[in-house]
Amino acid sequence: RLIAAAWLGPRERAAVEQALLRALVALSERAQLSVNLAFGALEEGELLRNAGFVEWSAHQAWWVNRQPEPYRDFGDFLNSLRVKNARQIEGQRRQLALEGLEVEVVDGAADARAISADLMSEVYRDCYVPTQARHGHGNAWPVMCGGDAEEIRYDLSESFFRLLAEVFAHRVLLVLARRPAANGQLGGGSGRLVGGSLCFAKGRRICGRYWGYPRDVAMVPFLHFECCYHRLVEHAIERGYSSIEPGNGGGSIYKVQRFRGFEPEPTPSYHLAPHPELRQEFERLAESAAVEGLPSWTASRYSAYAPARRHSTAEEPQPAPEGPVHGG
Repeated sequence: RLIAAAWLGPRERAAVEQALLRALVALSERAQLSVNLAFGALEEGELLRNAGFVEWSAHQAWWVNRQPEPYRDFGDFLNSLRVKNARQIEGQRRQLALEGLEVEVVDGAADARAISADLMSEVYRDCYVPTQARHGHGNAWPVMCGGDAEEIRYDLSESFFRLLAEVFAHRVLLVLARRPAANGQLGGGSGRLVGGSLCFAKGRRICGRYWGYPRDVAMVPFLHFECCYHRLVEHAIERGYSSIEPGNGGGSIYKVQRFRGFEPEPTPSYHLAPHPELRQEFERLAESAAVEGLPSWTASRYSAYAPARRHSTAEEPQPAPEGPVHGG
């Protein structure tokens, strides 16, 4: 990780960045290792390209709080959307309310003690593991002392989730939905977790929204939208967050996000390969992506905002130029 001190002036920062970049390129050549920089700032693009990095264009859908006057509340946000979008979101939230669930936000930035190790274990068992299992991401490993018995292991372990509570609780943000116990009381964690999303926050930015629900529970209609978007946006407005970055997704997922007020944001990556053939492959794939132009989901027609209030950072995608297109 290369860091330039925040207190450096523009000239000093530029000199430090140049020195760090030269050292990084030299290290790449000496060790014959590629360098991949994700989420590079747009203003860094020219510097990186001049140093030999190949730029790969990409976009994600982000929610950005209104500026210069942030949204007052969720209703104010809905008023900025097209009538069709606002009504559908309101209808989905009303229908979900009929389920009698309690949807709560547990924000470690407000109270790190609320992010307990036991809570993170519950999120691991009832949200993370079922999602990994549904998508076939688990690997079977022989148990060392169990003979023919096998266990399923995933990329992240329960101990990792518990460690988040111990050392990273102030950055964890959960949106959890519980069904009250038979006596109607939710206190003491007695309500059954039926779905939730895991996010991380730093400063005024929220990242993540890893969604899941238990294997033995039917998915509640519209709960995914509530935990990953509606309640998360509502909390961001209430707490003064400036943006929500839900991560990578396919075209259909991005359209779902755009319907709920998330707009295209450029998220370029930069790649340096000392090996000539690997560099040529990087260049070929990047050129192919550039020829294809902006993905269709970035088109302004998918924006949820009323035309006068739209603040999309992407333009309508242009048709690809005629001629051969390299495969990739």
